[in-house]
This record gives sequence, C-alpha cells and structure tokens, in this order.
Amino acid sequence: MTSKKTKNIMPYIGCGAILLLIIEGSFYNWKFVSEGILAITAIIIIWYTWETSQIRKAEEIIAEASYEASKRNKMPSVGCIVFTNPERTYDTRFILINQSIYPVSVRVRCNFKINGESLEGFSDDYDGNNYWNLQVNQEKQGHFCWLDLHENKGLIPNSEVKKVKAATSKKEAEEIINEYISFVLDFKLPKLTMDIELYCENDFGFSTYYPHSHYRFDYDKREWIPTLTSDKPYWEFKSKPSWA
Repeated sequence: MTSKKTKNIMPYIGCGAILLLIIEGSFYNWKFVSEGILAITAIIIIWYTWETSQIRKAEEIIAEASYEASKRNKMPSVGCIVFTNPERTYDTRFILINQSIYPVSVRVRCNFKINGESLEGFSDDYDGNNYWNLQVNQEKQGHFCWLDLHENKGLIPNSEVKKVKAATSKKEAEEIINEYISFVLDFKLPKLTMDIELYCENDFGFSTYYPHSHYRFDYDKREWIPTLTSDKPYWEFKSKPSWA
C-alpha cells in the first residue's frame, strides 16, 4: 500500500499534469491535450481503484485480527491445583480458578483407579456430572478423602473412615491411618491414581478441554504426585470428551 504522503500528493500531480496540458494546448494541439487529459484521468481512476482495494484488504485483515482477539478473550480458561491438607493428610484439596475475563462453567472428571481398576459413581462433583460455576476471578475449593476411595473398593470399613475424620488432632488421625495400613492392608498398599479432565464452557458458546493430568498417591508423603509428561501431544486429544 502507498504511504500517506504519496496518497496526498498523487491528486496534485494529476491536476498539475492536466493544467500543463491545457497551457500547452493553448499554444499547440488541443486534440493532443484532450487525449492527454483523458489518459491522466484514467490513470488517476485506476490508481484510486487499486488504492481502495488495498484499503479494503487492510480493513479485512484488521477485522479478522479483532475477531480472533475477541475470540481468544472469550475462550474459557481455568487453573487447577491439587494438594493434601497438611493438617488432615487424608483430606485432598481441589481448587479451581477462573482465569477468564468472563464467567465459566466447569465439569470436573477425576478418573480414580485402584490397582488399575476404575472407581465408578464416587461423586457427581468429580465424575463430570455437576457444574462448577465460577464468576470472574473467582476460585472454588472442593475436597475429598482418599480413604473414601479405598472404602469404595471395599478395602476399609466405613467405621474406620469415620474414626479418622472424627479425630481431634493430626496425630490421632495419623495413628488410625497407620494402623489401617499396617494391620488391614498388611503394608500391601494398593496403587492409587487419578487422571483429571476439565471441560469448560461459557454462554458465548466457547469451550476449552484440558486433557488428562495424571497423579499417583504417595502413601509415605500423603501427597498426590503429578506426572509431568504425556505419551502424546495435546493436539491428539479431542476438543470435547465423550462424557461431556
């Protein structure tokens, strides 16, 4: 596209050329002048047509860039933090943070497995059935007990889980848990894993799917240890999970 300076000077050049032809025609040939004026006028029209098309192209590029920027701003974005409550090591804390500039609804699916076998029907909040509605900059903190996962598989009776939760101190709770590990499980700790999926939506019709984040439970540290890598890149995951 021509510069602004060139845009401003082009009409003056054309008018000047036409004026010179008129002056020349008063001394020489008027037919030559009229043909020259027509030629210069045609050149100016062609130049304006080309310049207008360039302006329209630039406007289209700007409009597309503005749309893409608006689309990015409207895409839901959510952060997720998982950690164990240091005062109640049986209690897993689950935090969702709305990082978007608009409200967002999130469905959370935690694929719990014990010794490779999936746990079904643990909780609607963590099975992808219920919505976590987050306003702008809002965070919500949920929690669940990893002992409940063991109970779901019939590894620990509900009475023992209740005793742990009713403990008045961290020490008392740890003693009950250690007793369970040593006497009930005979130190044969089951492999406990969790794959977290997040599916986020908003009322603009945009959605974001966060593929599996894999965690394994460390019984000694009482912590969920994240696996930092995946066996495939993010673009090989679907844009929407089958359960959403």
